[in-house]
Amino acid sequence: MFSALIIDNASGAEQIRSALDSAEFEVTSTANAEEAVELARSTPPDIIFLQVELPKASGFVVCNELRRGDTTKYIPLIVYASGLPPEVFRQHEKLQTRADAYLSLPMTDRALLEAVASLIPLALP
Repeated sequence: MFSALIIDNASGAEQIRSALDSAEFEVTSTANAEEAVELARSTPPDIIFLQVELPKASGFVVCNELRRGDTTKYIPLIVYASGLPPEVFRQHEKLQTRADAYLSLPMTDRALLEAVASLIPLALP
């Protein structure tokens, strides 16, 4: 069984949780950026999902913090957003502290699970 941390404050978390439930993930979620970083450090998940639009924080800043942490820098990380132009993701991909994958909402469960399977050994149905 795999574990996932979802850092999200909206309906994206429910869609991700639903898709991951079908793959038997243990899921933890929070919208609080500080709590999320602490959770990732204290109990590192197998994969992290990070929404760009967070209350009181930017997902890009949280991504940077996770990538600079010794215990979190190698955890597969998927950043996602709704309504961001593709060039924003392309610019972020050039950074040393980039995510492993970028997704735009809305997304299909299949696209989400394919992104996960490209990062961890998940067997797709």
